[in-house]
Order: sequence, then structure tokens, then C-alpha cells
Amino acid sequence: MCYNIRTQKFIMSWYRTDNYFTSKNGRLHIYKKKDMYKGNYKSENWYGRTFVSKKQLTKSSTTTSRKAAKVILEKWYDELQFKVKHNLNVQVKTMDEVFKEFVKQLDGDNSKTPSTKKTLKERIKIICQNKDFLKYKVEFISLDDINKHISWYTHRLRKSGRGMDKVRGSTLLGSLNTISNVLNWSFRQGYRRTKLEGITTKLLSKKLKNQLTTRTQFTMEEYKHLINVSKKRIKESRSDRLKFSRTRLHQFCIFMMNTGLRVDECMGLDWEDIQWKEKNNISEKKRDYIDDIESHSLKLRILNSKSGEHEGVGLGGAYYAMVNLMKLYKDNDIKITGNIWLNQKSFVEGLNNLLKESGLKSENRGDARLTRDSKSFRHSFIQIMLDKNIPPTYLAKILDTSSTMIDKHYTAHMRIDSMLEQMNKLDRNKRKETGHLKLVKK
Repeated sequence: MCYNIRTQKFIMSWYRTDNYFTSKNGRLHIYKKKDMYKGNYKSENWYGRTFVSKKQLTKSSTTTSRKAAKVILEKWYDELQFKVKHNLNVQVKTMDEVFKEFVKQLDGDNSKTPSTKKTLKERIKIICQNKDFLKYKVEFISLDDINKHISWYTHRLRKSGRGMDKVRGSTLLGSLNTISNVLNWSFRQGYRRTKLEGITTKLLSKKLKNQLTTRTQFTMEEYKHLINVSKKRIKESRSDRLKFSRTRLHQFCIFMMNTGLRVDECMGLDWEDIQWKEKNNISEKKRDYIDDIESHSLKLRILNSKSGEHEGVGLGGAYYAMVNLMKLYKDNDIKITGNIWLNQKSFVEGLNNLLKESGLKSENRGDARLTRDSKSFRHSFIQIMLDKNIPPTYLAKILDTSSTMIDKHYTAHMRIDSMLEQMNKLDRNKRKETGHLKLVKK
């Protein structure tokens, strides 16, 4: 065997004295590790080490027998050479390496929408904070390993102050779906020889999978209160900059409440994506405030959507929110072109301050603590449209979702008083059709 001094020193750093030999013309190193814990060697098994395409690969023989280890490791070496010869993948990658490759290829993946790519990247960023999980080999990762990650994740949420009872099933499901997505991609890349089945069905309890969302919507009274507080905050602004940001947030709230858009869809809109609509069949003499609002609308081209490009609509409130936003920009010498929110990613901080000042950020309902955020406007829009007897199938079409999703998620915390109002409407309509009906006890 011929080694230079640097290589010899490197080899001596990881094998025990008198527990090292080579095979396959010196290309396969067989040894026992010298790692120790509390005065004892961590393992008595023999290990094999070789280099393929300048990448170091290591394998345990899982045996303490030198003779048996030599047979096992030589077979492993021959399999590697076969894969190299036939251009098959031979590298056993860590989850850290796989996540980095997966994220890198996402930008060129035309099968996924920008919104889906963004969600995957955000979830992977959280998963990668679990350093132990990143060390696992993708080829050997198991359901038990993923379950340990979920335990780490719930512990992380508990430490953040949310409490175990506040861990949302949808949050854990999103993390598991992302891991499943990455592992399926790894299988297609040849980094895994088999698929890993049952990641979500076996690791997430039925209770968590069916858990209701903790987000709630606004009633019309609450929304009006929010807008009034917002107007007051604008008047009390101590600087032009603060007044500008609060006014823009004010128009954002009105626009969201009158379109039902997803937050990403709204934040991705350009002025060129808006078509202005106005009905001209209403006499100016007879036109009042309601007529004026209802005679105006918007047609929206939504590009940043989950399922690709689709058309959205904006009611009269959204129309005038955009009119007022244009006036705000013109007063501040800002060009009316490009992104309507000046490429701002979100209004999280400003909206949270507004909600807290309005006393609407959260509420207790039974044992549940419900919160409101930007997504609550979509919930509210859907609920208001349902109260107006707009069919869920029609809503699903303009909101790029399904009637099943509307029923499962957006009306999950429908208020009892809203349900009663709906039932009373049905009862009133029935009485008009059939005459006066009386309910009597037998």
C-alpha cells in the first residue's frame, strides 16, 4: 500500500491500532472505529470505507467477525462498482443534502405553482432547524425517525408558549406532507430504493387530522368596528409616514373583505391585473350610496394562486379601496404601476396592532381560543356570501377552491347566531310560499 504522509495521518485518525486492513487493491478500507464513550468503544463491529466519484462512503458490516465482515463489505464494494459502471446512483445522502437539492430544483419545477413552492420552502426551513433529523440517511429513514421529528416539532411549539393543546393538526400535517413530498422525490432521484408509505396516515392521529382551525372570521358589526378604529388611528398618526402606512393598511382590509382573496394572491396583484367595471343603467337622480357601491366592481387576474392563473372578482368596496389607494399614491408622488402594494410581502405587524387596538385579535369560544389575521377576511367574505344565499359551488369557482373545502375549513367556526339567522331565513321563505304555518306540541 502506498499513502502519502497526509493520507496516512488521516486514516490513523479513525481506526483502532491493529484493527485495520484493506481489500480490493487497497481501495476498500476495513476497520473498527476508535470512538469511545465513558471509557468503552462505541462499537465492536467492522466498518468499510471507500471513495466513489471523490465522495467518501461508509458502511457497517453489522458483525464483529473479521472474516464475515470482509465478505459483507467486499460484496458492498462490488455493488458500488456495478452501479458506477451502469451509471446508477451510489451516494447515500443525508436529509440535509436532500433538502438542499430539493429546494434548489424547486425554482425550475413547472408542475408546482409559485404559492406551493413558497409554502414548501417555508416548511423545509422549519424542518431544517431539527439538526438531528438532518443527519439521517435518506435511504434508511423510517417512520420512527419521522415520528421523532414530530415529537421535536410539538416540543418546539410548546416551548414557544403555544401549549400542546394549541398545536394544530393542519400544522403537523403540513410538515408530514412536506417530508413525504421530499422522500418521494428522493425515490425518483434514486436516493431511496423504496417508497416510504403511511407517513401521514400512521403518524397523525385521527383527532389531529380532523381538528378544526383556530382561526375565526369577522361579523359585519366587528368589521365595521375595525374600520372605525382604523379611521381613528389614521387621524391620530403622528407622522406622514405613519399616516401613509395606516391608510394603505385601511384599504388592504377593505379590499380583502370585498374580494375573499388569499393573502398571497392579494399581495401579488399588479395594477395591470385589474379591470374596472361600472354599470351605467342606474339613473343619477335615483342613485344612492348603496346603488353607487353595487354598480361598481373589479375583475381580477390572479397569477399567484395555488392552481395557476384564474379570474377573481371584487365588489364595490374593493373598487373604491383601489380608487382611494390610487389617490394615496398620487398624493405621495408614487407611480400607479407594478405591484399595488409596492412589493410589500405582508401587513402582519400593522394588522395585528389594529386588531389588538380594536379588541378583535382573539376570543374565547368554549375551550377554544380563536384568533384573527389576514386570512380571516377570506373566511368573512365566504360567510357573508353564504348568508346572502350565494351557492357554495359559485363561491368555489371565483375563489379557486372547492365547495368541500368551504364547508370543511371556512365555515368550521360558523357562529351559532349566523346559523340561526340562516335557518330563520329559510323558515321565512317557506312561510311566504305555503302561508302561515304553526308549530304545535302533540
